[in-house]
Amino acid sequence: MDLDELKKRLYEKDSQITDRPQAPAEFKSGQVSLDPATSAMAPAWEEEKPKSFFKLTKKIVFWLGGITILIVLAGLLGWYLWSASASFDKDKVYLEIFGPTKITSGEEATYIVKYRNNTNVALNDFILTFTYPDQALPSDGKEIKKENNHQQAAIKLERLERLAEGQQEFKAKVWGEKDSIQEFIAKISYRPVNFNSDFSNETKFLTLISSTPLILNFNLPQKITSGQTLNFSLQYINTAETSFSDLKLKLEYPEGFIFKSSLPEASADNNVWPIGELAGRDEGKIIVTGLINGQQGESKTFRAMLGIERDGQFVAYDQIASSPEIIASPLSVEQSSDAENNRVDLEQKINYKIKYRNTTNEIIGPVTIKVKIEGSAVDFSKITAINGHFSENERMIIWNTGSLKNLESLAAGQEGEITFSLTLKNKLPINSYSDKNFTVKTIAQIDSTNIPLSLIGTLLRGENELVLKVNSRIVFNAKAFYYDSLLSNSGPLPPRVGQQTTYTVHWNILNISNDLTDVRIESYLPPYMQWLGKISPAEENIKYEQATGKITWQIGNLSSGTGILLPVKTAAFQIGLTPAANQAGQIVDLTNESVLYAKDTFTDAESQIQIDAIGSNLPDDKQITWETGTVAP
Repeated sequence: MDLDELKKRLYEKDSQITDRPQAPAEFKSGQVSLDPATSAMAPAWEEEKPKSFFKLTKKIVFWLGGITILIVLAGLLGWYLWSASASFDKDKVYLEIFGPTKITSGEEATYIVKYRNNTNVALNDFILTFTYPDQALPSDGKEIKKENNHQQAAIKLERLERLAEGQQEFKAKVWGEKDSIQEFIAKISYRPVNFNSDFSNETKFLTLISSTPLILNFNLPQKITSGQTLNFSLQYINTAETSFSDLKLKLEYPEGFIFKSSLPEASADNNVWPIGELAGRDEGKIIVTGLINGQQGESKTFRAMLGIERDGQFVAYDQIASSPEIIASPLSVEQSSDAENNRVDLEQKINYKIKYRNTTNEIIGPVTIKVKIEGSAVDFSKITAINGHFSENERMIIWNTGSLKNLESLAAGQEGEITFSLTLKNKLPINSYSDKNFTVKTIAQIDSTNIPLSLIGTLLRGENELVLKVNSRIVFNAKAFYYDSLLSNSGPLPPRVGQQTTYTVHWNILNISNDLTDVRIESYLPPYMQWLGKISPAEENIKYEQATGKITWQIGNLSSGTGILLPVKTAAFQIGLTPAANQAGQIVDLTNESVLYAKDTFTDAESQIQIDAIGSNLPDDKQITWETGTVAP
């Protein structure tokens, strides 16, 4: 083939010259045929490639990875199933209360409690507890129990299946003050089937008392004076058409208020009035009288409640409070006396001072001052009052412009002072066991009938009460006898040196008007006297201390009227005298002084009465003379 033809074949369109194989770097026998006819299809020469290790590794990794993923997925699935059985989400147990947000006091209201188990397990021991407010009265017949002083109804459902739901209805008449909030509480407790522990959910619902059909109205002044007698009324009204039964009215008084009387009368502790049934559109009223004391500027809160008594507790359907303020009376009066600690004794003269004052910026006059005296211990024949007139019929001292010119007119801030005195009787009128705990009461009052224009509507009168307590009169004596009917005595008379003569000592007590406590008598025997151990009555608690010579009679309590309505309290004991030679020709003491100790339970006064030593001349034994009482040699 010439050169031109070769170029033509080389560059023609379907030339095969370009497919000529490359010379191999290494000859590999058996891979290609040496036959020229087949050399174009299987190249005789090619570069030998190493066997692929990575292809095998990729397969192994692929299969191992797949197995690992399957294991992980199986583990995750197992963990999920285990955690689902080992944990519990109580927030998926729903609980809610539906009811009225506003009601009228006394209205019956319905409350619906809805619940749903949104978990994947059933709930065992499923209990729904509904707690009512204190002033609610359940009305649907459900069994009610007290728990921590709260009313509760409990519904037992035993089991609530997964994704199950339900509801319960509760009815009650709800009472309360206007604008008060009443709280209802629903609680469910249960145990998931895959658990050994209990769970609970709780929710609350609030209802506002927007109005009340039972209304209370105080007619109470807002400005009061300390020491004045206070009269006020309380009105109760049923504005509904229906009636209310078993009603009671209760008052709570402030500190410093002393109840005197009421109309109608109170039934308990002077502060509860049974009303019973109050018909629709009906009303009523009570009137209370008492004495109020307090400091200027102090508020005194009176609280009234209308309701029923249930399980020993007062449930108020309505309540009201009023807090008048203690102000200085336009005309003030104040008493004082010279009685120590406001305690007095029989036959004591008591001196009183009365200070009066115009506390306003206005002129007030004419003014009258009165003092009423009360007490059966007072000797009304011994009343004295400078510039005052005593009316024995009214038992009242009166000062006015006729007796004291200063009372014609009191300028703003003007004050003054008057005095009087009284004396107590020497004997009290004791005829029954109720005649005890005597007092002396003086009630001072200042007033004027001429009210300045700026003070119209204000009570001018000032009042003050002073009470003195009368101590019980205690009579105590110590006597000794040779000739005695209780304990017989022996030995020479007159007593002789070296020989024993016995005597009987009597202690006697009278207690007039108040009960006594911590009563005891003490005395001592001189060293030369002997305690013989004989006591009458034998059961009396009389002890003797050998080391000190002390004799003690422990009495304890002693009733009023002892020695008047009851027998005289008495005890006796026997002692012996063996005179020494240096006592010859003398009257010797058989006992030292005897002292009675006691505390008055009414006045809290502590008494100590001392009796002189008893001599051997025995002044109370009429058969003993000075000579027979003098020690003989």
